[in-house]
Amino acid sequence: MCRMILLLWICLFSNTKGFAQKDYDVKVAVDTTKMRIGEKIELILQVKADSTAQITFSEEPFFAPFEVLEESSIDTLRAKSHYLFTKKYALIQFDSGAYWLPPQKVIVNGFSKISDSLLIQVANIPVDTLKQKLGPLIKFKAVN
Repeated sequence: MCRMILLLWICLFSNTKGFAQKDYDVKVAVDTTKMRIGEKIELILQVKADSTAQITFSEEPFFAPFEVLEESSIDTLRAKSHYLFTKKYALIQFDSGAYWLPPQKVIVNGFSKISDSLLIQVANIPVDTLKQKLGPLIKFKAVN
C-alpha cells in the first residue's frame, strides 16, 4: 500500500518543474550578426516572467571583446499572462574576425538564468589609398 501511494505521488509530481522555481524564458538577440569594423550593433536581452518575479540583470555585463557604447534601463511590457523585461545594449568592435558574444546571466527570483551565446562576424572596410586623397601636410615647428 505504501508503494502504491509513493508511486502515485511520483506520477503526479514528475511533470512539474518544482515548487520553488517556475519556468522563465531568457532570450538574447542582435540586430545583425554581420557587421563592419566600427559599426554599432544592438543586443537585446529579454526575460519572460510573471508580474511577481524579481528580475536582476548584471550590473557590469561582460561582452568582451566588444565594447559597450550604451546601456538602456529595463523596459517592462505587459502581455496577456506574463511580463517581458527587456534590456538593450549598444556594442562596437574595432577588430575584424569572428567573435562570440558571451552568454549573459540574469537572476530571476534568486535563480540564475543564462542566455545563449551569439556568433558575430566583423568585416574589414576596404580602403584604397591610391584613389583616396591624403589630408593636408602638417608642418611641425622644431622646439629648441
